[in-house]
Amino acid sequence: MIAAVAVALAASPLPVHEAQLANGMAVVLAPDASASAVIVHVRYEGGAAADLPGCGGCAKLAERLLHSPELDAQIDALGGWSSSEAAIDHIATTVHVPPGALARALWLESERVAHAADASATTREGAVAEIAAERRAQDAIGRVARAVQRLSWQGDPYGHLVLGAAPPPTSADVRGYLAPAHATLVIAGRFDRARADELVRRYFAALPAGAPIAEARAEAIRPRAATGADDVFDPIPKAVVAFAFAAEAADAVELAARIVASRVARKLGGRATDVHVELERRARGGDLEIVAVAAPHVDPKELAAAIEAELARLRDAPVAPDDLAGAANTLDLDLVIAFEGLAFRAAELASWRALYGHADRFDAARRRAHDVTAQAVQAAAQTWLANDVRVLGRAP
Repeated sequence: MIAAVAVALAASPLPVHEAQLANGMAVVLAPDASASAVIVHVRYEGGAAADLPGCGGCAKLAERLLHSPELDAQIDALGGWSSSEAAIDHIATTVHVPPGALARALWLESERVAHAADASATTREGAVAEIAAERRAQDAIGRVARAVQRLSWQGDPYGHLVLGAAPPPTSADVRGYLAPAHATLVIAGRFDRARADELVRRYFAALPAGAPIAEARAEAIRPRAATGADDVFDPIPKAVVAFAFAAEAADAVELAARIVASRVARKLGGRATDVHVELERRARGGDLEIVAVAAPHVDPKELAAAIEAELARLRDAPVAPDDLAGAANTLDLDLVIAFEGLAFRAAELASWRALYGHADRFDAARRRAHDVTAQAVQAAAQTWLANDVRVLGRAP
């Protein structure tokens, strides 16, 4: 049934056109005549992993400085909205506007980098204050996530906290984080390709390439040699069992985790209100979390034990064909459905361009779920899902 639904939902792949400007900026155009809006998404590689000693949180500062009340007000006046994020491996901005406002949106986005680089001392102080306030909020509700990251990535740049351990210096030079030389611009939605290409070159081609970002040194990701554990406060009691993995293992690891989560959900029944998988792919590898949210009066330790029991079962016995097919079909269907959203589509195209060197991977991304064998799933579980990081979130 799931396979039939996935096939029914899958339309012919939308066209994707790729180019690169002389300053190094990658450009991805994904026109869709059926869309009612257009997305402009810019992704800058680096993120918190590129924060150097003494500049923790500087990637987040760069992202905050991209905000400008004047620029954002103009986006609002166009009938659109904008957002941004700083992540472990990138910084990104997203603008959603009506099709007729594309030219203005592209001009405004080209102005954001100059705004960030030339921000006044007052603006920088305000951005640092916002980061400090966000860190205080995370101290209250984000302890599980921080514990997982700390235990999973000790000594690795992927362990750098996006918000930093202390306020970033207000005088930090953020231009390296926002250089076109390591940026990808994606336009997705309803637009004319030739006109968009002309606008991109008009507003972005003359931007200075910028210096390559200086990234912290990192070693190859290897399987954990020992387990890690922590108990922290969380307003929503939960168990998180997490792993780091190398990039080449991502597909098999994700299917393994989905199989485990499905089995755990059936096993726990009403003792868990939710069981799901969270997975982040990055250039060198990524992290995986199997999350189980406890029902009232259920100890998160019981949920973690159930997850670890199913992981052991997966390592010890081959995956049943039905389990593998179900996980692959669900992964395929999730991608097809998510790709209907323009913001997700643009962000995914930018991610594919950054991670794989080209953005036109929709078909390949769908196939990858079905190409993984039962033997590969078990091998991934034995290699990467053996020594876990277990974090229990407990209510006070």
